[in-house]
Amino acid sequence: FSANNLEKAKTEGGIEHMANIIRLGSLYLCGNPVSVEDDYLSRPNWSIEIGETVPGKEISWVAVNGIFIADRCILRDISWNNLCVQCLVFGKEITIGGFHYDLRLPLVGAKEGEPNEWDSALDAVGEDDSIWHWKNTHFWGQDIAEETQYRANRGCDSARKWGFCHAQLRDERLGFRPVLDPMDMVHLDEVRIGEQLRIWGGQNIVSGRLEEINDYEVVLSGGDGALDSSFGIRLNDGSIVVERSVIVGVQTKQKEET
Repeated sequence: FSANNLEKAKTEGGIEHMANIIRLGSLYLCGNPVSVEDDYLSRPNWSIEIGETVPGKEISWVAVNGIFIADRCILRDISWNNLCVQCLVFGKEITIGGFHYDLRLPLVGAKEGEPNEWDSALDAVGEDDSIWHWKNTHFWGQDIAEETQYRANRGCDSARKWGFCHAQLRDERLGFRPVLDPMDMVHLDEVRIGEQLRIWGGQNIVSGRLEEINDYEVVLSGGDGALDSSFGIRLNDGSIVVERSVIVGVQTKQKEET
């Protein structure tokens, strides 16, 4: 992934949060990369994919609770059914930069007040619109709300606003906010020196070449990512040292086929 941008936000209660924003992958319509926040109205049957990163057309993601959630709707004027028919609601395996993800919609609650993934993300990093870009745009969730033809959505008037719409509805203020859920997690005991790793821990994520591992620390060279002092440190030579006890997930980069 490319350079990250660290943003601070405060909740109404005055608690300071850190949101780690990662630029990774691009949106493709019918095989062609397009800018985020495009609309689907004029091309209702085009294929929708998230694939390798194209400079200038990167998608920004919030690293939160061990997953990536897009920091905004990346495609508007699209129905829940449009997304479902392309396997973008409940999960579709994709690869970006050699790492595998389950691409899906966020879990937002089948009814108002029900514990869910979206509210947990807001609890972790705050509700600020500069992080999540929820003003005047709501987004589809996986959840079936009330009768089977309605689907839950969130956002628009507030970060936590919950609502529901018919699965066939298309509107310029209703869109696709995807989640990337990391796949093929491995145990630290399974990795080898020299492998390219991606290490997850809450709102922290780093990537690099494994140089050293012991009972207490993991050392990566050529590292990139977002981390705070509770997760690890960056040394003067650019390497990253991560405390082993705070690691919750590890991915290994897949080798390119020849």
